[in-house]
Amino acid sequence: MFKNDVFQLVNERSCGDPTCWSFDVEFDEPTTVYDFLKEVSTKLRRNSIQVEHGTVTIYDKLHPSIEDVKNAISISYRPDGSMDINSLPAKILQSYIHSAKADGGWGLMNYDLYLSKGDEESELNSRARFIKTTDEQNERITKIRKAFSDIYNAVEDICESGRETSLVFTKLEEAQFWAIKGITREDVRK
Repeated sequence: MFKNDVFQLVNERSCGDPTCWSFDVEFDEPTTVYDFLKEVSTKLRRNSIQVEHGTVTIYDKLHPSIEDVKNAISISYRPDGSMDINSLPAKILQSYIHSAKADGGWGLMNYDLYLSKGDEESELNSRARFIKTTDEQNERITKIRKAFSDIYNAVEDICESGRETSLVFTKLEEAQFWAIKGITREDVRK
């Protein structure tokens, strides 16, 4: 088994030759095409022996027809990790991967990505999708939550229960929601 930060290669099957292996690709969490390509590129740059190269083929459907295979999008990557990610449409880069396969071996590794269509994240409007946050964003969100916690405690200690106090909590919860939402959507707006 081979593990990256984003994906791992499992269920290896060999044809008896060290350059001829097949793998299932498993993801730890929902992964976009962009995240996958970035991980492949980063892995190669971290590797001191830069020999791996190959092609990533992206299929728009889980079970592509012959016509879909003809229309598949491919991007090559080189041993130094370089690939022309910007040549791919933004809609493809933002699409979530339903499943993936890999084949190859030492020096050559090709990946087939099958996008989720008609189910899961891919059909969701970008405003409704799960947004992965960075460690730095998580630290800032925790600071926001702690600050609001102090305000909640102060209101509970100082104010008597009643309609007005309930409205205070409602408005504070709303403000907390928007503060956190603003942090999580920073990368989406760029």
